[in-house]
Amino acid sequence: MNLPCSSSALFLRAENSWGCIEPGYSVEHCLGSDRTGRRRCWKLAAIIAQAPSDHGSDRLRSEVFFVKDPLTAEAAFADLPEMREGVDAMAIGPGVLYFSRVAAQATKTRVQRVLAMPMFQQMTVRTWRVTTRLLELLDNG
Repeated sequence: MNLPCSSSALFLRAENSWGCIEPGYSVEHCLGSDRTGRRRCWKLAAIIAQAPSDHGSDRLRSEVFFVKDPLTAEAAFADLPEMREGVDAMAIGPGVLYFSRVAAQATKTRVQRVLAMPMFQQMTVRTWRVTTRLLELLDNG
């Protein structure tokens, strides 16, 4: 099963340790079948496996910020504005930033500061549910 590419597709970095081919390829392309028909869903599985332990829990609203070239997750993380302690949390992963906020205090989040930064134009965001669902679709495909 190949998922269709779209303008809202996820984008992954080219020079990452988990091997996506070219900058600007959609996650659907990068995680599709290789020439032998084997799924490359291990890339997305690595992103999910390396998430903070409470990422996606019921008490949090969680997203994954996929970083596009030429920006790196490390550079984006270094330039982040201060998060609201006790409400927001941001962690670095393989070509991604994991963002979560306490659901009960979501109106106090400072994520808008990240969304307003110029570097946000080099990121695309998916909810934790969408991210894990993509892996399920690839595993079942």
